[in-house]
Amino acid sequence: MTINKPKRPLSAYNFFFKHERENIIMAAAVAEGFDPLEVLKELRITASATGKRRRCRLSKFKVKIGFSGLAKNVAGKWNSLNAADKAPFEAMAMEEKKLYEANVKEWKKKMAEKHQHEHD
Repeated sequence: MTINKPKRPLSAYNFFFKHERENIIMAAAVAEGFDPLEVLKELRITASATGKRRRCRLSKFKVKIGFSGLAKNVAGKWNSLNAADKAPFEAMAMEEKKLYEANVKEWKKKMAEKHQHEHD
């Protein structure tokens, strides 16, 4: 029974990846002469959009970054960070985990109530 179950929380690495991806795309677009505020606005708009829509929007800035190269770059940076530099991302992950756990608890309660009503 996974109907409407809350999404799993992002890890510290996931938060770091999103942060670095934005920085890399921003730097590449600015190097091509695009307005940094316009690029940032498009990145934020497409952050929750589908992958296809995101590619279309970013292609307007002529930024071509393959996922494999991006992942290797970000993983290398993550592995070289010290504990203090990882701390903000770990704090974000901890907050998201707490929220997820609360949401799962509420979801389980609703599922139990729904199951009880179905068998009454």
